[in-house]
Amino acid sequence: MKKVSALLNQAGVINPLLILLAIAGVVIFILIAQTAPFQGKEQTLYPKPPAEAAGKGKGKPSVTKGNLSVSPDTLYAGGTQYTITGSGFFPNQMVAFSVADPGCCIAFNLWADASGNVSFNRSTGDVGTYKINASQLDRNKYILMATISFSVIAP
Repeated sequence: MKKVSALLNQAGVINPLLILLAIAGVVIFILIAQTAPFQGKEQTLYPKPPAEAAGKGKGKPSVTKGNLSVSPDTLYAGGTQYTITGSGFFPNQMVAFSVADPGCCIAFNLWADASGNVSFNRSTGDVGTYKINASQLDRNKYILMATISFSVIAP
């Protein structure tokens, strides 16, 4: 980087060309600012919180909701296998599952078939309440499509 003294001539005066370039830069900046797309808009870009601005866009989120069911009806702790089946999902699209049980949690993805159905098997762990959420992408946002909770009891 040049020192300020390098910009000065021998008399200690800044070169007039540098002053002219600085003025030209300011003028160009002002001209560009005048043609900006926000000209004449004294409001802020986001005058309302997103919650208040909702629903003013084109289209609405899909109201299609899936459903989940568990079988068998009675589940015992300690390795009983159960099946989760779902329907009403967007066909041929990924379904994101999250399973919360007393031991912890797991998340995984499955693809819905051409009819919008999904199915998977798991085994029980500890006694307690299990909750499964299923979400799908709709207009670049994940939406909760279905949820189910069930109890696992002691054998």
